[in-house]
Amino acid sequence: MTEGDLLSNIGGQLGLFIGASVITLFEFLEYLIKRFTSCCRKKYMKDKVLPVDIKPQHDTSIKQSHDTSIKPRHAMHIDGY
Repeated sequence: MTEGDLLSNIGGQLGLFIGASVITLFEFLEYLIKRFTSCCRKKYMKDKVLPVDIKPQHDTSIKQSHDTSIKPRHAMHIDGY
């Protein structure tokens, strides 16, 4: 192995590891930001009181009458086409 090959291999490995380190650093920063915003969001939602709208439920035991005079259209037929 020549000096050029050795320096080439060292440079390639160094570039790979530095690139991986930069990506890892950005992923770690992204994790911290998401964690911080999640905590703030939980604190905000805990302090905020949401109004509750209570409506009576409909009685589902009553059957609705269905109009059978209207039939579904399965296919449209146009004369001349």
